[in-house]
Amino acid sequence: MEDQVEEYLEDEEEEYEEGAFRRWGLLIGVGIGVVCLGLIVVLWLGRDVFLAPVARLMASETPTSTNTLPPPTATFTAEPSETPTITATLEPSPTLMRLPAMEIMSLVSGPPVVSDPFDNNELAWTGLGENSEFTIQEGMMVLRSNQQGKPAMVYCSGNCGPFKDFYYFEAEMFDERASDFGFGLIFALNGQKNAYYAYKIRPATGEYGLFKFQNGNLLPLIDWTASPAVLPAPQPNVLGVSFLEKNIDLYLNGTRINNYTDRNPYSEGQVGFVADQDGVRLMINKATVYELIPRTPEAPQQFPTAAGATPVVATSTPLRYTLTPTAPGSCPRSVPSGTWALVVTAVGNNVKIEINGVVYELKELNTVFYLNLNTNYVVKTSNRTYEYFLTECKVIYIKAK
Repeated sequence: MEDQVEEYLEDEEEEYEEGAFRRWGLLIGVGIGVVCLGLIVVLWLGRDVFLAPVARLMASETPTSTNTLPPPTATFTAEPSETPTITATLEPSPTLMRLPAMEIMSLVSGPPVVSDPFDNNELAWTGLGENSEFTIQEGMMVLRSNQQGKPAMVYCSGNCGPFKDFYYFEAEMFDERASDFGFGLIFALNGQKNAYYAYKIRPATGEYGLFKFQNGNLLPLIDWTASPAVLPAPQPNVLGVSFLEKNIDLYLNGTRINNYTDRNPYSEGQVGFVADQDGVRLMINKATVYELIPRTPEAPQQFPTAAGATPVVATSTPLRYTLTPTAPGSCPRSVPSGTWALVVTAVGNNVKIEINGVVYELKELNTVFYLNLNTNYVVKTSNRTYEYFLTECKVIYIKAK
């Protein structure tokens, strides 16, 4: 009997020890779970602090890709002796551009049909020949030839023409190398790319010329001619050409310098640029094309300079103004200082416009009014009323009937 009691007690003791062990195991497991859950909560609440160094480390080890639009021809790679970046003093700016001469503004049919600041290659500029290399960068086109003694040409093959008979083409450009060679505009480039006109300047000698390429030869229509209007390097020159059927007028820095009547003209084609030799590194800033009305330009007789002012009589001498001190991109610098330009297109005959109570009769298709900044203007036509208060220079186009 005693043996049975001892055996029973031993069994009870073993069961008690096993139960105690299970209870301690359960408590330890619960404790570990609570600690893990607490760590998770702490890490979640402090994720910004703990994960920031990891994010910075990963970001520093991950290269940043740049998505650039390559030009349609080979990208120009600078020679070791060259600096591929543009000199800071020659940094392109839209404020360097000018409005065309008054006789052109009197013929334009509205805002520019092409106004390319060379931020990208949306207009599909294309090199003519394997030797023509160009890039579009930092708001400029850079054109050069990669073969000795051969010219480089680029033309606009996208939504920019071909233009026919009545248009005006303008761009600002300079030769970064200040070479003795010529450069300039090409226009009326045919579909076979074997016929065109070229209006070029040579700043080193102060000369300009107009040439016609036909049957494989470059014929001088106006041979190289000296002109004080040609600005020497490193100053940029604004070249402009108007094509009105057979009449070709050449403009330089806002002034008409010569004209030529071609009895056998090219009437239609695309526009572009040319650099005569491989020694030229041509920098081009902003290409602009206006469509013109189909008539020969005549010198305007009167242009009001501001509302309420006495109209001034235009002469053959171009008007000189102080450059407009406005923010980049806001206005061409040929606009008089402290003013903005209102271009009014007359639709019909005997058209009148009222500006702040003063009535003007519009004798030209397009009349340019230079109006003061920081001034209220009420402009009335026969069917509309406009109100303006400009604090920076802009060019605004309206129509009057």
